[in-house]
Parts: sequence; C-alpha cells; structure tokens
Amino acid sequence: MLTTTPIIIHPRELLRLGLLSVFTNQTGIKVSGQRLTGKDAQKLTTQQGLNLILLCDQLDDQDSFDLAKQLKESNPDLKIVMLGVQENTTY
Repeated sequence: MLTTTPIIIHPRELLRLGLLSVFTNQTGIKVSGQRLTGKDAQKLTTQQGLNLILLCDQLDDQDSFDLAKQLKESNPDLKIVMLGVQENTTY
C-alpha cells in the first residue's frame, strides 16, 4: 500500500491540530510534521519520503506561492495543496 506522508504548514494551531486529528486514524497516511512558518517547512521538506504539503496561503514569514515554487523546484514530484483562509464569517 502506498503511504502518503504530508506535512502541514499553517500558522494557526487550531487548523493544524484539526487536520492532524483527521489524518491520525487514516490508513495509508502518516503526517510527517507540522510547522508554523515557511522557513521551518523548508528544513523539513528535505526528508525522504515526503510527498504532500498542506500549505497555508497566508504565511506570516514569507509568500506562500514563492515557497510552493521553491519546494516544487527542489522536488518536482511533491504535491502541494494550498489552504485558503477567509476572514469573513458572514457566509
């Protein structure tokens, strides 16, 4: 069975913990880590076996799209899911 090994890169702890709890009991998914900043993520993404990043679109320390581009250039097989944040709660 193929194992998905994502990391979660998001500055909001509640969202990171929520995603972690969803993935914890899923067969074939092993969360490799969670990070607050893009700089932290760049260090973690060099590990072997990483194949998915869940990336916040509004990081505090750098542009998320630039980070995604850098990560894809260093690992073309890496899949990146951009997580959007909406501050308007009237929907």
